[in-house]
Amino acid sequence: MGNLSSEAQSAQLWMEQLSLEDRAVLELCNAADVDPTVAQCAAKISWKEQGFQVQPQETGELLLVALSNTPHQGEILQQVGTAPLMRLNFQIDGDQRLILAGTQDQFHLEERVWFASPNLRLRISLLKQANQLYQATWYSEVRMGVLPEPAPEELPHAASTK
Repeated sequence: MGNLSSEAQSAQLWMEQLSLEDRAVLELCNAADVDPTVAQCAAKISWKEQGFQVQPQETGELLLVALSNTPHQGEILQQVGTAPLMRLNFQIDGDQRLILAGTQDQFHLEERVWFASPNLRLRISLLKQANQLYQATWYSEVRMGVLPEPAPEELPHAASTK
């Protein structure tokens, strides 16, 4: 049997919507050789995470720019800190799940993201190398704080309790 490992972490996330004219957005589009006028939206996600074992606290930052001509599919430019730019294809399926896929170097990433409820986001990430599973990760993410109650018709079908 191969090496198996398990770990648990806690993280705090901060999300900030960025203007399409923000310098970081323009620089990311330029690095990807993309016309910034085709960008639909942009965000910066910052985090602070701590493992449950004796591990130092880690911080990071992710810049995202969504490019799309249709509401349910397109491309996302993504850069974590000073790491190389990654291009991910995205689509939103009939059950309102976000499906991301992209290749960088010899690694292929597939990720599925969906909401089980307005405050609970679930995420599965698969990292493959040479068509072999390299890493599988499961995330459950709870949004803290009070949210306004959405109208029932605004809830995704998968989260409906009817």
